[in-house]
Amino acid sequence: MKAQVTVNQLPDLGEVFAIDALSYGEIDFNTQVKPTGGNQSWDFSNVTSLGFPDTAYYLPPGIFNTGAQATGANLAIFDNTSLLAALTYHTVTPTEQRIIAYTDDDTTLVKMETPYLVNKFPLNYLDELGDMSKFNIPTQLGDIKTEIENFSKVDSWGEIKTPMGTYASLRVKTVTTLQGSLFGIPFFNATINEYKWISPGFDYELLRYSVAETEFNNEISNDTFSIYLVDQIISKTKNPGKPLSVSIGPNPASESIWITIPDERENKKILIEIFDISANKVFEQVIQGKSQEINVKHWERGTYMLKASEETNQWALQKLILQ
Repeated sequence: MKAQVTVNQLPDLGEVFAIDALSYGEIDFNTQVKPTGGNQSWDFSNVTSLGFPDTAYYLPPGIFNTGAQATGANLAIFDNTSLLAALTYHTVTPTEQRIIAYTDDDTTLVKMETPYLVNKFPLNYLDELGDMSKFNIPTQLGDIKTEIENFSKVDSWGEIKTPMGTYASLRVKTVTTLQGSLFGIPFFNATINEYKWISPGFDYELLRYSVAETEFNNEISNDTFSIYLVDQIISKTKNPGKPLSVSIGPNPASESIWITIPDERENKKILIEIFDISANKVFEQVIQGKSQEINVKHWERGTYMLKASEETNQWALQKLILQ
C-alpha cells in the first residue's frame, strides 16, 4: 500500500507570512534541489539571505476593491512572489483550492474561464494533480488570449535546512506552462518549474525555488529566484491551537520504540502511520493515551518516516532509524 501522507492544511483567513529572497546563485541545482525520493536531505542553511523582505497575506476578498467582482471567492491571497499576480482570488472547499481571478493593481480583474485547480486536501506523498484554464489579458492593442496548464507531484520527503532552522518536510514539484496569442498570432509562451518544501505547522512553503523560461517576440529569457519563510504570524482573531508534535524513543532503535503524545492531546485519537523509504506503509494504528509501544524487531533495518495526524488536520513528521 503506497503512502498517504498529508502535506498541507486548508489555508486560514488572517494568516501573515514574512518571507525573504535567497541568493539563488549560491544554490547548486543538481545537489540541493534536484534529488527526489525518500529520506532526502536538502541544505540551504548557508545560502545568503538577500535582505529583501516581503509579506504574504491570506485575507477576506471583500476588503479589496475588486473583491466583489470575484464571484464565489472566499479567500484572497496577496503575495508579490506569486506566479500569476500579486493578488489572486480563490475558492476553497474542504477538498480543493482553485484560482478564479487575479489582478495586479486591484482595479482591473482578470477572470479564469473555468476555476483553476492549484491544490487539494489532503495532498499525499506521491500524489499528482493538474489542471488547465484560459483567461484574457487586456492591453491597449487588444486582449491576449492565454492558456495556462499545470502538473504537480509530491515527489520527495526528508529534512530541509533553511536559514531559519531544520524541519521535516515534503517536496512538491510543479510545472506550469502559459501560452498567449494576440489576434490569433502567438505572442508569448513560458514554462515555469517550481519546487516547494512544505512542513507541518506551516501554511506557506518553507522554501521555494523557481526557474522560468519565457519566449517573447522570438527572444528567450530565463529567470531564477528563490524565497524562504522567515516567520508565520497568526491573526489575533484566529486560535489554531498548538501544532501537533510527537516524540519517538529510542531513535535510532533496534527492537521497539515508544511514541509519546503531548499531555494536552493524550485524550485525543492520534493516527500513527509509518512508511519505508519506498513509500510503502508498514504500520498504521490509532492511539489514544500518553504513549504507545511498537515492536520493530523484525522490520528491515533502515530509515522510515513516521506521520502523526488527528481529525483537525494537524499533522507531524518524524524520521525513524532502525539499526
